[in-house]
Amino acid sequence: MMTMNIFRRWFTRLCFFLGLLTVPMFSWGADIVLNAHHTEAITSVFHHEQASVYVSTSRDGTIRTWVPGSFKTRHAYQLTNGSIEQAIPHPTRPDIAVLIRRQDGSYELNSINVNDGSRNFAIQLDDTPIHIAYSPQGSFLAYSMPRWDSLSLHNAATGRRLNLLQSVGGIMSFFTFSRSEANIMTYQASTGEITYFDVNSGRQLSRSGSTANLSHVGMMGTRFMVGARAGQLLVIDVVNGRTVSSTPVTAPIQLLLTDADSATIGAVTMRGSSTILQEWAFSGSSLIPTRYTPAGLPSVIRRAQYHGQALITASADHTLHWHHRQEAVHRDFSASTLQPVTGIARSDGRLHLSTSQGIVTIESDIFERSLARSVGISRLDSTTSAPPRTGDNGLVQLGSDRILVYPATTSRNLSFFTWSPEDDIYHETAIRITDPVTATFTDQETLLLVTNQGSVLGIDPAELTQRFEFQNIDVQTALMLNDKLITGKSRTSGFETPLLSIDPATMETVPVDNPAVMVFAMAQDPQRNLLYTLSLQQSQGESETVLRVHPGNNIEQSRIIARHEGEDMAAGLFFDPGRRRVYTTLGSERLMYWNGTRMIQMQPNRQMPRTVQAHEDLVWAVNRNGSVSFWQAVNGVYLGSLAVLDNNNWVFISSEGGFLSSVDFNVDRGLSLPASPRAPGEMIERYRVPVPF
Repeated sequence: MMTMNIFRRWFTRLCFFLGLLTVPMFSWGADIVLNAHHTEAITSVFHHEQASVYVSTSRDGTIRTWVPGSFKTRHAYQLTNGSIEQAIPHPTRPDIAVLIRRQDGSYELNSINVNDGSRNFAIQLDDTPIHIAYSPQGSFLAYSMPRWDSLSLHNAATGRRLNLLQSVGGIMSFFTFSRSEANIMTYQASTGEITYFDVNSGRQLSRSGSTANLSHVGMMGTRFMVGARAGQLLVIDVVNGRTVSSTPVTAPIQLLLTDADSATIGAVTMRGSSTILQEWAFSGSSLIPTRYTPAGLPSVIRRAQYHGQALITASADHTLHWHHRQEAVHRDFSASTLQPVTGIARSDGRLHLSTSQGIVTIESDIFERSLARSVGISRLDSTTSAPPRTGDNGLVQLGSDRILVYPATTSRNLSFFTWSPEDDIYHETAIRITDPVTATFTDQETLLLVTNQGSVLGIDPAELTQRFEFQNIDVQTALMLNDKLITGKSRTSGFETPLLSIDPATMETVPVDNPAVMVFAMAQDPQRNLLYTLSLQQSQGESETVLRVHPGNNIEQSRIIARHEGEDMAAGLFFDPGRRRVYTTLGSERLMYWNGTRMIQMQPNRQMPRTVQAHEDLVWAVNRNGSVSFWQAVNGVYLGSLAVLDNNNWVFISSEGGFLSSVDFNVDRGLSLPASPRAPGEMIERYRVPVPF
């Protein structure tokens, strides 16, 4: 085990960490932004002229803005618990249109201000749009859908649907507006027709035939349309539909890029497991291959855009890169790689956080019960440990110095180990499963393991020997209640009910009537003999996610104590026996708890909390991006968020803008501090939380 003592200097008052805190102004602290890459595939990258930033979006649900020149994060917004599929810039305001795919598979088109992350409006969609575009002056936000009445125009400032072009028929694969916004040109891939319409009247102005079934369609200026078909790159005159130039492209095209200022067309093609960028200069009548390829291109390009003399690329590892188009100069966007936390345990003032790179332990009085009424830090120490099995590990606290390390969702090695943090010793157990664990439950007598194939194993927590196994193809959650095994599942997978009550000794199974379509999370209050369930239900064709409370002696009865419109099957649920609270992250926006009579909201953290736990005076939640946020239980005050980064380094950013970190944490690479005339070193020390030697 490697110890990283980070005692730096004598303590000065730390009111911003454990005193009276304010709601964070930005994603992490009031002044500091975590400078990290996306954690999932990047879906859009472009330069926003009005906001003077680069913008990237990802399937991790975040929007990131980057400062040109330094290539560091300016803002990071966790917009959705679903995924962002596409984004485009508004031509005259610092807004972007963002296409979101929600958890239930539905789509939503949002207008977002990239300067502060505020949402201007949202448009609900019943399918995936084929094409989305702003008009040149920014008056209209338009999209086409895969149906006959394809086009929809909205006011780009308010989102209001406009009564324009609603009589225009045909599935529009692509469209673009004239500079005056008076006319619109549409392209139908099925027929190859290019048609012009008057926007206000809907009157057809002209129609011409062109090449059908073009893909990756875009514009080169206002006169020429670019697309690909059957191994050919084509340039088409949109006035008459004629192909003015074409060239063979031997490898499958993944992306087409255009730059009207330099008259350049770029094609990202896939060859084997790598991508290659090919470029042509367009003379107005012919395509001429260019001989220069920008330096430092990633082996796999997922997204790209020209910006002046630069090419911006997004690679398969979710990183961004800047390349000069004429000189052998390139820069990587300066950011750390966030390691999502997959397991958390707490013991003796130590917090243990598991990632795919190992286990980080932070020992400090910041995690002790008495410190909630104090104003200082007297000790802070960080250590790392390397479990015998690499990959995503979950953690279950079995005792003060005994933690079960188990294979989480994506692990391939299915061994279980007990770990003693005190001496950093691992012992392999006799527990054997065939699939990774997706959920756990433990009390003094039983440890339950739910696998991703629906099996539930009952384990003796002292001996770690198997007591029983229940098999079902779709169990989502399980717990012990009044000596019965209660499982939550889908209504469609056996017994036609989402709750089952099972005798562990005989495996006698009793269906429990419940109106839900699926029960996916549960918690119990043993003192009051109550069961809490998070479930998905449908009413009049609409889905909603609800939190119910059931009497333990008759769990068929229940009442709803919280609800969320739509699906939120990633919501967390946890019962804190010390305070007799039921914590939940239902709705994604903030953490809240049921005190027995009403729901009370904790201070927001703007990180979309998901799984939640509590112990004594501390509440924590793993967020959508894999970071961890902390609250004081006594008053619901948000303390800050902690991220584990490359090489098991970590940083904690308080809600008022100070930070604590491991010794080897690269502050310049990992954090974006406010602009200031101060020297970089002075800025770092200004925001670093001092601790005593």
